Amino acid sequence: MAEEKKFLKEKLSITADYYIILFGWVLLFFTILGDLYVYVTFQAELTYFDIIEDGYFSPGVNTALVKITNDIFTLGAVVTFITIIYLLDRHFAIEKLRKMKVKVKTFSTFGKSKYRMNNYTKVIIVITLLISMPWIFANSGMFVSDVPVLGNIYLAKQDFNGHSSVHLGSHHGYKGFTFFLLMILVFTTVKYLYNKKTKIVAGLVCCYLLAWGFYNMFQDFFTEQIFKRGLVNFTFPNATTYFQISFPLAVISGVLIYTFVWRRLETKIK
Repeated sequence: MAEEKKFLKEKLSITADYYIILFGWVLLFFTILGDLYVYVTFQAELTYFDIIEDGYFSPGVNTALVKITNDIFTLGAVVTFITIIYLLDRHFAIEKLRKMKVKVKTFSTFGKSKYRMNNYTKVIIVITLLISMPWIFANSGMFVSDVPVLGNIYLAKQDFNGHSSVHLGSHHGYKGFTFFLLMILVFTTVKYLYNKKTKIVAGLVCCYLLAWGFYNMFQDFFTEQIFKRGLVNFTFPNATTYFQISFPLAVISGVLIYTFVWRRLETKIK
């Protein structure tokens, strides 16, 4: 009982979960705003002719609305899931403390937060951001190759078969980046999750999203920055195009990550 009470107080001392929730919603807003700006503003050839002609509005507006809808039902769903998991788990922890006769409010904190992000995680986040730089710029309506210094590192506006190497607008690599980054952040808080059912649901879903996000990010980066540079003469298959294969592989990968990584990060309370 004493060990459980100590863990619950430590769990409620952290605010990382709130910041991850906030970051997720900001990321969604940035993505939606970027899609709206890019597809309404730029010509079709700069977005690799990713334009929807049919609709009540101009092709640019029609395309932006479709992209935004996709953002809401993919990234928006992931951010909503993270929000629900974190808030539910806090609710269960608070209710348990109240049963232990501990005075606690909904947003109570106990002492100084012991949350720390280890150096391995920081390195992974930095590498992830570096890999995703072309898509972050593309989603903002800019070519990363137009930026001094970065233009010497990344392909973007450079021609490849009559089109820019990295078109403006949405990329499945960018979506993979958002999933992967959010899941890495969630992994840093696994030890503070309390409810058993919440840990299982969160673990399985987050591990699947981690695997799915990583592959999409890797595949798009490999195609745009390595294949289009002429360093290799092959690419990896698009996960969406070969969904019948990629989905079960992502599920299997997610289960393996859950078993050998997520479960080891959990705090076991006797």
